Amino acid sequence: MRGLRAALILLTALLATACAGSGMMGTAGYEVILPDQRIQITDSGSVAGRWQVQEVIIDYRYDRVPGGLEMTGTLDFIDSIKYNFGLLKYFNAGVIFGDAEGRVLGTAPFIGTRQSGLERWSGERFSRRVPMPPGARVFAFTYQGEVMEVSGGGRGRGGGGGNPTQIWYYPVGRMRPPQSESK
Repeated sequence: MRGLRAALILLTALLATACAGSGMMGTAGYEVILPDQRIQITDSGSVAGRWQVQEVIIDYRYDRVPGGLEMTGTLDFIDSIKYNFGLLKYFNAGVIFGDAEGRVLGTAPFIGTRQSGLERWSGERFSRRVPMPPGARVFAFTYQGEVMEVSGGGRGRGGGGGNPTQIWYYPVGRMRPPQSESK
């Protein structure tokens, strides 16, 4: 027991040292939406676009409304997800809002599911009012979920039979604030 305690203390000290050396602990910083994932927010008019990364495609249209964005469109999964998995264990998508430089101001949930057949969500239409924090000038989509193969009964029926596979995308990085120059 004493050896286990000493090993845990050593492991904790090593992890803390590694994290501090990599800038993960003890440094002031801020989160920023990756530049290639920023979608500009206009002051008026409808804006349409397509957002596609890794496993998900979102065709969207938004209008700025008091306090947020009115979003409509469709959510779909890329073919390799649709053809290799039949069960969507869960899926949550959100919107990340940033200022003009992409610094994260806040997030809002966008789409949430419970377990269902994957085909149920392929081409799913949505219409949502998404609240927006003051000062937001850009946004990006984010998601996380879990899909599974289906055994017995065909695609989309029954519980999962294969290993669960996590899908996710979080287009945010951590930046250090600019250092003031000393004279």
